Amino acid sequence: MDNHFARQPLGAVSFAAIARGDGPEILGYFWFSDQEAAAGYVTRRACDPDGYNAGAVWNEYLNRGYLGGEAPSQTYGSLIDENFGHRIGRIDSGSLRRIESLAELRELAALP
Repeated sequence: MDNHFARQPLGAVSFAAIARGDGPEILGYFWFSDQEAAAGYVTRRACDPDGYNAGAVWNEYLNRGYLGGEAPSQTYGSLIDENFGHRIGRIDSGSLRRIESLAELRELAALP
């Protein structure tokens, strides 16, 4: 039995930036697709290793949502008001958008 949402969606995904604490720096991106029961975190390459380390925490919250029977968007919604501080970050809810594929989001995350 899986203990997490699918990690390789085939179609478009919604995503939001994970900002460092109360600042504007983006650590990575929280993405999800209810249609494919998929969700995950993509590290922004310019923020390694902090962005990578933050991903472990965000993925743990995603796993909890999955195990609790939530849809990916429900897990996203339950985390909107959380601020995990400087190293883990917070969801910048104003940045929520859609992108055509996870591959495109990974390209975005690779930009400086």
